[in-house]
Amino acid sequence: MSDLIGIEPNEKEVARTRAHWIAFAHDGGIVLSLALGPFLIYPLFTSGFLVPKDGGSVALIQVMGFLWILIAWFALATTWTNYLLNRLVVTDRRVVHIVQTAIFSRATRTWRLDRIEEISVNKRGPLQIALNYGSILIRTAGSAAPDTVADMPSPER
Repeated sequence: MSDLIGIEPNEKEVARTRAHWIAFAHDGGIVLSLALGPFLIYPLFTSGFLVPKDGGSVALIQVMGFLWILIAWFALATTWTNYLLNRLVVTDRRVVHIVQTAIFSRATRTWRLDRIEEISVNKRGPLQIALNYGSILIRTAGSAAPDTVADMPSPER
């Protein structure tokens, strides 16, 4: 991972982390709940209640359900890839946040340590307190609003 941020000579990596697992569980849970849609409505279509009970319409509904599940798998794979590739790397000279924005697209935000004026931690709600994760707010010299790095485990570290 150090090669992704371009470690400079005489620069040492101090810490590296990715978002808390609950961030993937949240996004993956949404994808999986949407993927269950065909399984929940399939009986309505095949029983003859909404659509006549002929072989052609049932086969069409099965193909559409398969395509829906295939799209859901791609969405889940994208969610997993984004979770794995989103990183926060701290070196002895800077803080680097790597965000996977799409399958083949990545954004990197870098803050030099000598420009950081304030780092604060936000934990909202009992779930973030119990699972020990939250947002890190980084304010640098000359910035109007702090930059936010969300869903970091043990943000006080």
